[in-house]
Amino acid sequence: ALADFERHARAAREAGLPPPLARRLDAWRQILARDLTGALNTLDAAPPLGGAWAQLARGWAYYYRSELPQAQRAGEAALAADPELYEAHDFMSMIHSRFGRGADALAHLDRMLQLRGTNTRLLINRAAIRASTGDLAGCVADCNELLRLEPRNAVARLNLGKAYVDLGQAQAALGHLDFLVDLLGAQEGQLAARARGERARARLALGDGPGALEDLREQLRLDPYDPLAESTKAAIKELEEKLGGGTPSPDPPR
Repeated sequence: ALADFERHARAAREAGLPPPLARRLDAWRQILARDLTGALNTLDAAPPLGGAWAQLARGWAYYYRSELPQAQRAGEAALAADPELYEAHDFMSMIHSRFGRGADALAHLDRMLQLRGTNTRLLINRAAIRASTGDLAGCVADCNELLRLEPRNAVARLNLGKAYVDLGQAQAALGHLDFLVDLLGAQEGQLAARARGERARARLALGDGPGALEDLREQLRLDPYDPLAESTKAAIKELEEKLGGGTPSPDPPR
């Protein structure tokens, strides 16, 4: 991405780009290269660059420096300069999500929907935020819309499964999670492990203890370095005891 950006930026300069725009391009290039101090120096050198895109660049530079209050102020300044800048609404939805302000994040996502219509990334983000705020019905609606656009979208299947379990509709959850496990096949890693973990929850809710135990063991195998691995091990041990033993789970690699 950085190489492509540099190529386009070089072509723009050769075409006689005005100096302020050339500086702004330089700042974005520095942000992509994670030269964040350099980017802020480029933006703030006299005369400081203004306008929505320059403020948004400041926001991203501060964000990558983990200076979230400054990032938020820059994002707000970008929207003050251009209230319809789609990318600034996207940025602010992320910032509000990081601060746990779900309603504010959703407001920016809804504005993005008004500006450009729906897309898969927006639906994934909105579904996740709705779930985090307890709006499980809204999460389900977004995931179903996403599956209408992309029937094999793995994240939508996972989020639907989780939401349906939380809504007490384990059978509906199981249908999506079975599809997801088949879709992922032999893949390993976090997504595959989460699919198994959510299917274990659905199976437990339906009274299928042996199936849940199988999924929990597979969850641990697929992502042994998960920060919550100890909780998974405890759940496996508890379920083994309830089911009267069985083959003990092997310890994951260290």
